[in-house]
Amino acid sequence: MKASFDAFNKDDRFAVISLSLDSEPAAPKKFAREQGLSWIQGFLGDWSKDKVTIDYGVFGIPAIFLIDPDGKVSATDLRGGKIKEAVAAALAN
Repeated sequence: MKASFDAFNKDDRFAVISLSLDSEPAAPKKFAREQGLSWIQGFLGDWSKDKVTIDYGVFGIPAIFLIDPDGKVSATDLRGGKIKEAVAAALAN
């Protein structure tokens, strides 16, 4: 994810948002700071009480969704280099 962010973050059409399911908001803040993650970090809280994961069918983490400008999910289950490839293809259109 970080490689994709570094490659495309200057393109106004590209954004990354991370949503944490940690039990405490301090944990994802610490992780983002330690890893040098400068994109938007959100906190959803307890997995068992969160509606976003249910709405998007998240059954494990990490769950990565590529969402187009119309708000439609255009790719899921991306890992490693596939993330960068999918973003590059989406931005080429």
